[in-house]
Amino acid sequence: MVLNIVALACVAGAIVAAPILFRRHVARGAMAGGAAPVVCLSCHTPADALTSFTCPGCGRDVREAGLGPRGRPVVVHFWTLVVYTFAYLLAATVGGSLLSNALPKVHRTSRNTTMTLSSPEIRGVEMFLDGKGRDEQHLAGMLTGEMYGAGGVVTLELPVPGQRWRLLDATGQQLDAGDRLDGKVVYRWMELAGAPTDTPVAHSDAAHIAAAVGQLTGTRLEMPPVPRTGRALSLSYSSSSGGGYSVGRDPRWAPLLAIVAAAVWLGGVQLILLSYRAGAGRPAPGPPLSASEGVAP
Repeated sequence: MVLNIVALACVAGAIVAAPILFRRHVARGAMAGGAAPVVCLSCHTPADALTSFTCPGCGRDVREAGLGPRGRPVVVHFWTLVVYTFAYLLAATVGGSLLSNALPKVHRTSRNTTMTLSSPEIRGVEMFLDGKGRDEQHLAGMLTGEMYGAGGVVTLELPVPGQRWRLLDATGQQLDAGDRLDGKVVYRWMELAGAPTDTPVAHSDAAHIAAAVGQLTGTRLEMPPVPRTGRALSLSYSSSSGGGYSVGRDPRWAPLLAIVAAAVWLGGVQLILLSYRAGAGRPAPGPPLSASEGVAP
């Protein structure tokens, strides 16, 4: 499925992009490190403000607290991103489970009907319907029927919902098609399969086939008028039906959620790195040093 491939590409791209962003952040920090002011590593008070070994910002001895360029160590950035990633995975797992249960479900149905008719020219009819939708009343799928007649196997294809039908031979060649499904299509189906369509037996079989198609698709096929001498009869026939019905999650939601989760995680990584960069460039508080107090330690 294309959507699954796109989701895998997005997740892989986010995993590859995160180290690249981190390396750029570290490289920029190293480039700016030489020009960064030397500060008290305890409170970031500039070293220029010192009048003794006691820091005026925190009161600590700078020989113990240390002096150095302002900024957080790279290892702090790295472990912050690691903790963020684990916390995000935990939140995404719990939130994704809750969200998937709240998302609309997909209803799937599979129905089949097998018929043995009275016409000796028709050995049998098999019809299958596979569909899915937001509920049982709004299914979309395909009805496929195969009629085994003296003239060969003729297949009926009908999208559901819809009226556009096609009749195909055993090789897939289109024999006939139309935009309106009614009883005339059933007679045409029987004709192409090699069965007569103007006998009482044919009218009876056509009525039974139309009823089965209507039952599978949830519609009623309008039958053409039958001559008085050849009215539809309730001749003996046999029919068996089966199928299944299930409700499950839409498979499209999982890759969509993965794409969104990868984008949000990568955005969080970028925000963390930007916040560190902004914090490193923010001036540190420190008391002004008067000219009379400018004594180097």
